[in-house]
Amino acid sequence: IDYVGPDKNLEVLKLQMKQADYKISQQRSNWYPILSLNFYAGAQQYRENFGISFENNAWSTSSYISLNLSIPIFNGFSTKNKVNSALIEHEISLNTLDQNIIQSEIEDDLILKEFNYSKKAVEAAKTNYEIAKENADLHFQKFEEGLVSLNNYLESFDDYLKAEITYLNLLSDSYSYYSKILSRNL
Repeated sequence: IDYVGPDKNLEVLKLQMKQADYKISQQRSNWYPILSLNFYAGAQQYRENFGISFENNAWSTSSYISLNLSIPIFNGFSTKNKVNSALIEHEISLNTLDQNIIQSEIEDDLILKEFNYSKKAVEAAKTNYEIAKENADLHFQKFEEGLVSLNNYLESFDDYLKAEITYLNLLSDSYSYYSKILSRNL
């Protein structure tokens, strides 16, 4: 394996960058004049006494259109500060994204190297394990024939168990690295 898929954590940071861009636009929009158009069409009841009537002739139709123009005059200083704050937030988000991209690339290279080294270590440990197994089997045969003592056989069997544990631990580490790579490539 020589490739690690894209880091999904970077997607969150990219979305935060977009959010910072939108915040700049939002704060800059506070400088723009606002033009609004309103329309109302309905009916009202005008009476001299308190109460309400549901007869048709008791209601008067009314409608109006209003055009409103709001020009921001006195909010320039606070808007400028808000825009500057949003620009700083954007810069922080950009730096964080860049740092995380570099960190992700370093971690990807490291995990690939560790995986490749662990594969080589597993192969060596497997060979050592197989040799230790053969050695323990030979010592057992010698023990059965009375050529070596029980102590010598148990020492060789202990070496075999240590080699097996080493092989299994390295194999577990290798699969751990492989699972990290595989999870990113899905």
